[in-house]
Amino acid sequence: MSDRRNFVSLALAGKVSAGQSDVYVDQWHDNPSGLELHEYLGMTREEYAFWLREPDQLASILAAKKLKALCRVSRERTPPQPFTDNCRLTTDD
Repeated sequence: MSDRRNFVSLALAGKVSAGQSDVYVDQWHDNPSGLELHEYLGMTREEYAFWLREPDQLASILAAKKLKALCRVSRERTPPQPFTDNCRLTTDD
């Protein structure tokens, strides 16, 4: 398998926009890689199925993946505390 970065990883890194997803779908069709489309794009089956049902929600899928990645890093650096969640969004009042 090549070390090509997929659409989702590039979008999360700010290298491509959600609107450029069609370019990656076209690449998948033009150059069969043996991967299913969701794998080629960097999505889970569930994310891909949601995107098919709600195409305008791609930015939401990307935001959720980014939040999940941030939460994972937060949990790795900070042990969970009783009655708290390292991923809870808070506001400073």
